[in-house]
Amino acid sequence: MFKLLVRGWRNINHSIALVNQYHLLAFAQNPYVRLYHEDMPFASPDWNPVANAAGFDVAQQAKLSQICEPGAEEMDAILTISVPFVTSARNCDKQAAFIVTEFGLLDTDFASGSDPLRWLEEGDRMIVTPSNWCKKKAEEFGFRSNRVKVIPHGVEQSLFFPISEEERLMARQRLGFQEDDFVFLNLGGMMANKGVDLVLSAFAVVLKKYPNAKLLLKDMRQLYRYSTDHLFALVNRKHPGLLNEEVKSAIRVVSVNLPLNMMRAVYGAADVYVSPYRAEGFNLPVLEATACGLPTIVTQGGATDDFCQESSSRFVESRLTREPIDGQDAPGEYLEPSLDSLIASMEAEILRGVQPYQQRRKIADSVSPENHWAQVANNYLGVLVDKSREVGREVQTELQSRSKLLVGGRELYKSKNDLIILIPVYQDELSDMESFSIRHTCSKLKPGRIVRFIAPSNINTAYYEANFKGIGFDYFPGEFFDSIEGYNHLLLSKDFYKNYSKFEFILIHQTDAILLVDDLDKWCSCPYDYIGAPWQHGLKLNFNRGGLHRADASPLSAFVGNGGLSLRRTTSTISVLKEFDRELTSYLSHGVEGIVGTPEDVFFAAISQMSQFYSVPDPLTASLFATENPPSSFLKYNGGRIPMGGHAWWKFDYKFWFDLINE
Repeated sequence: MFKLLVRGWRNINHSIALVNQYHLLAFAQNPYVRLYHEDMPFASPDWNPVANAAGFDVAQQAKLSQICEPGAEEMDAILTISVPFVTSARNCDKQAAFIVTEFGLLDTDFASGSDPLRWLEEGDRMIVTPSNWCKKKAEEFGFRSNRVKVIPHGVEQSLFFPISEEERLMARQRLGFQEDDFVFLNLGGMMANKGVDLVLSAFAVVLKKYPNAKLLLKDMRQLYRYSTDHLFALVNRKHPGLLNEEVKSAIRVVSVNLPLNMMRAVYGAADVYVSPYRAEGFNLPVLEATACGLPTIVTQGGATDDFCQESSSRFVESRLTREPIDGQDAPGEYLEPSLDSLIASMEAEILRGVQPYQQRRKIADSVSPENHWAQVANNYLGVLVDKSREVGREVQTELQSRSKLLVGGRELYKSKNDLIILIPVYQDELSDMESFSIRHTCSKLKPGRIVRFIAPSNINTAYYEANFKGIGFDYFPGEFFDSIEGYNHLLLSKDFYKNYSKFEFILIHQTDAILLVDDLDKWCSCPYDYIGAPWQHGLKLNFNRGGLHRADASPLSAFVGNGGLSLRRTTSTISVLKEFDRELTSYLSHGVEGIVGTPEDVFFAAISQMSQFYSVPDPLTASLFATENPPSSFLKYNGGRIPMGGHAWWKFDYKFWFDLINE
């Protein structure tokens, strides 16, 4: 195992802490990485997980909290990501330090008494930074160019994606906007480098010409000492009378800390994201806005040049300067956006009008595969692993196997031959509905897919040979097909998966499942080890290491997912069954309170909440793979997107599926 120590912030919503936590969640998905975390002191004593909660969901928080603190053992690599920028005193040659800066680096940006330039030259060490703007600033400080690596930040596209028209109307109503309002959004803190004062000044001018214009801001006074009140006062001093009552009434301010899954609604309620920043290390909200399908207005020449495209962004003219900002000396060279150019860009967006849902989807699809957190983590590991050592080669092999972890499945993970589709059958003939389901799925599969029936050794195959030519059989002892419990034992057996170890993925397709479209390559390219239809209300389970039935077990909730139509990464499934061997024995003997029998999918759902590397998607993402419950229960939350397929489809909303099949 490759032992990686990450030193940084957890449990708060500061941008550096969020980046660190996204890294950790992605690192934990690599089965060859043993992950440790050392919590570094927050930069402010006022920050805490209650007032500044990070906003991750319960499952993500659980995975983050399960990452162990390091002991005295030797690490293979160390990554430090916190402020002030610090270096590790541990005896480890392979180290990287994350650095981000807006105006430029100063000695005071580093821990007292440290010598970062000297540290970088000792051993195999690198500076990692998220943008070319930051890289330039690092080189100006004195870091050698070949020791500074740019790895851009990512966006979690299971959280940030375009909302449906219905969701959009609901979100706007909750925020006090009318259907015909044109809403500009900025989520930056109220500091000078963010340029929110320029947004206010430009908006006041635009409003005079377009009275339906609105502005939505987010007050982050709980994290930073600056508030919208401070900013309004600053603009009024510079431009007396500009922010009159009419202008203020057209501005909405979100003043509470929101969980990440609610931030999507904030982005979705807006029409354009506007960020005329003076200096940014990356500007993550711009990337999130793009993933949500919003056009963006950004400063030309800054960090966003790395990922913003002309097809979805307008660039505000700017000039490099060191002039004082609001009477204060600038800590370094920055970009001063043109107010006239900003006003012209905002007016041009109003004239273009609200983007329809399909156009928002195109904007969201423009996000680069490099800006997906799973790929970001791969890029970090590419810097941190020592490829000359055996453990480093193992990690490198895993990275290569996931090297095409691309958003939207733009490229294949490897090839169609790395996936096998298994259809369990136990009767000599199928019902008419089952036969229809299998035929329909086969008609949708891409050429070259490998499909097999799995069946008891005594089954009569005449019906199948006559009706499903080209689909062969794999036989297993009849005891596994005599009952549901027998089937569960089969799919919880390591030997079952070892039979298919030459395939990277197994798709279990029961006879009451159906595919509407073959998007399997896309899903195989995602960083998940198990995907199944989500359970609408989740399962409440009591779980503890050593046994699911123990009296001292802790409660957990599991939402993903049903095994009737499920995709499983073969090697990861074998590994997790080994990791939780005691729990599996207990489960098969005693089950778990509140669940009838020992469903194999419930076990995988439970251990996915406990394992550091066995990854399942969140319920919304899983609902795009498949549904089992009435589809409408998820369509209103996932943007109205139709799943790839479904399980028990004729039992839940038959008309919904029938209409889609006819299409």
